[in-house]
Amino acid sequence: MAQHVYTYQGRWQGDRQGQGKIMVGGLQSLVSTPAQMGGPGIGTNPDEMLLGAAATCYMR
Repeated sequence: MAQHVYTYQGRWQGDRQGQGKIMVGGLQSLVSTPAQMGGPGIGTNPDEMLLGAAATCYMR
């Protein structure tokens, strides 16, 4: 069975009001706490990333 290796890099600057950047394969995205939760709302957020990842498993 083939082994799959995924490499992740992430950086975060600041506290809860800060922002970060993730890099995974061909994906690069800014991330932050959503504005509705008192964050800056820059880029995507963990909830959107999880939903997107789950959704791609079922796309055709």
